[in-house]
Amino acid sequence: MHKIVNVFVKEPCTGWGPYIYRDMNKSYKSEREIVENFCDNFNFISLRTHKSKIVGGSSVFRLEMVTKYQQEHPECNQAEYQAELVVTEVKQ
Repeated sequence: MHKIVNVFVKEPCTGWGPYIYRDMNKSYKSEREIVENFCDNFNFISLRTHKSKIVGGSSVFRLEMVTKYQQEHPECNQAEYQAELVVTEVKQ
């Protein structure tokens, strides 16, 4: 199985927009590994993750996050980021 990942991120100032996630064609052992890799690549720390299944075998992960910088510097802006990762398995 091959997994396709579409990512949208809500930044506190600019709102929702697509993110280019270059590792989306990488082979993953689990869907959780996709979420962890996404957070590591963009220096996010996941505060909460919600998962739901949708029609066609896709999974949607909704994340609430802060940046690693925000966690290390609590005096800075503490607005949370949100992300939605849609993971679809495709048979080759």
